[in-house]
Amino acid sequence: MFTRRPVAFVALGSILGLVASILLIEISRDWPKPTPIAGDPTLYGQIADAILGGGIPYVDVTVEHLPVLLVPILLIGLLAAMLTTSYAALWPLITIGVIILTVAVAARISLTPQYQRRFAIAMLPMLPLIIYRLEIYVVLATVLAIAAYGASHYATGAVWTFVGTLAKGWPITLIGVPFRRGKRTLAGAILGLAIVVLGVVATQPGFQ
Repeated sequence: MFTRRPVAFVALGSILGLVASILLIEISRDWPKPTPIAGDPTLYGQIADAILGGGIPYVDVTVEHLPVLLVPILLIGLLAAMLTTSYAALWPLITIGVIILTVAVAARISLTPQYQRRFAIAMLPMLPLIIYRLEIYVVLATVLAIAAYGASHYATGAVWTFVGTLAKGWPITLIGVPFRRGKRTLAGAILGLAIVVLGVVATQPGFQ
């Protein structure tokens, strides 16, 4: 039943994944090596605190993430401060919302039959890990780009390709779509701009 409703399917899977991960954290708390599954949000929170406290990313604050991924890190930091709640506790709840949004956007892709359902099923076993990581933001930008290209909205697709590239790098491969469809000036502009921005970031002393 749920596979016929991919958004509900993934929403339920995300909640169950969160519960399972919390149980694993509690069970392994006294183990010699407790599970590290939920460790990343604490690191993201430290980055957010440092930057929101006045530090300049890649200069004063050492960051291993590309610029676009600083956006959710900082936004959740601001929200956690406003709500006076734990950053690490808030992170998976916001991420679950983004996961659901990503699956909803996948419905716009018609390149293959039942793409959204297949997309949701493929995500299911990874959900306990995805909810604590940044990768879903990269995937969201990529899905938006693919959906735009599929609708022949090449400029919009190129923008989302650029956003995805400044999040993780690998979505730049999607620039081949407008290039092959005759939008070579657009493709070249996005590629060149991405190289410049990533080049500047890579030369900063605080980029790890």
